[in-house]
Amino acid sequence: MTRPTQSWFDEKLARFASGEVTAEEARELARASLESPAWFEELTATALSKAAVSTVPVPAEPARRGWWRSPFLLATAAVIVIALLVVPYGMRHTQKHSASIPSVSPQTPTTGAPTPTLAFSPASAQPILLAESLQLAIPRSTTQVFRGDEEGARAPRHTGSIISVEDGQATMNLGSTDGLMKGSQVEIFRDDALKNRVGTLRVATVFREQARVNIGGNDVKLHYVVRVTDRDHLQALLQQADDLEARGDLTGARRLAEQASEWSKPAIVTTSQRARATEVLARLDFKAKDLASAETHYRAALDLLTTDPHTSPDDLGKLQSDLAALVMLRGDYDAADKLLRENPSSSTRPNLRAERLNNLGVLAEIHRDWHQAESFYTQALAILPQNLPNERRITEANLARVKGLH
Repeated sequence: MTRPTQSWFDEKLARFASGEVTAEEARELARASLESPAWFEELTATALSKAAVSTVPVPAEPARRGWWRSPFLLATAAVIVIALLVVPYGMRHTQKHSASIPSVSPQTPTTGAPTPTLAFSPASAQPILLAESLQLAIPRSTTQVFRGDEEGARAPRHTGSIISVEDGQATMNLGSTDGLMKGSQVEIFRDDALKNRVGTLRVATVFREQARVNIGGNDVKLHYVVRVTDRDHLQALLQQADDLEARGDLTGARRLAEQASEWSKPAIVTTSQRARATEVLARLDFKAKDLASAETHYRAALDLLTTDPHTSPDDLGKLQSDLAALVMLRGDYDAADKLLRENPSSSTRPNLRAERLNNLGVLAEIHRDWHQAESFYTQALAILPQNLPNERRITEANLARVKGLH
């Protein structure tokens, strides 16, 4: 700044008195006043008057004429003037700057990456994942429980026996509880060692805990042993785990699913069926909030499916999508991206493709790529069937949120 003149000082002092100077101009005015006792007196009087410091007594005129000659008093006055000038203007500048920052709404992330969630809210500030298998269990009041809703239902049995033989039919003490249905195959043995095999018969009639087979020309007698196929027995175990979950017994469901998964390893079942047992366990792990175990079991199921040449593209796509949602919730976004981009067109069901697209949108939103997120959400909504209102509401909420972020 060039050396200030009287006209410069007068103009700045007038603007200061009317509150029009900036913080920087206030500092310049304070520095200039220290070079002239006359300016200093005028500025001090104006500042004191402006600040309305009524509790600070103003010295009488005779005392004020010579007070600036004292270095101590001059320094003290300088501090007072600078404080009166600079601090209020600095505060006003800070307040003005703060007022220029728009208030942060819950839907606008300002620090860190947005955190994904499975919880739906129309005005959610978080990107919402689609993962059918990871949602909360359906309330019991609206659930149709397989084979009835009896709390004391016995565990499925792998073997039973013939309890009656008449009119060309044999009745066994195994039924739908054990995985049998009309047309199911059962093996008949003469003894408990399961070595003297009579043959294989098809179930003609099935009840909850009993079933009947037509004997035909087979030598079937009372107390002969009957064995359900491994496939049907595994399905019965998993179905009962579902029943327990629907009744709210998550601990029992998880325990039974773990038993089923272990039992399936040496059993005569397909790789996909073995993967299904592990997937059920993973889902129940997740609902028990054991995310580490859930991820371990989901990955084990995925490994099984990818080695089976007969794997359904829909089963593979669903498992990849569920696992991607899980690892995203755990914060492993790179793993989620890899899973979501593998076999992107493998699923034939529109809801599975839409689920993948929605979750890719969540991933883009986490990386603050609002345009890409909007594109994925728009594509997902376009192919989501109208008969999936919950999925559509989630995707619509995601789309509405990102439209306001760019």
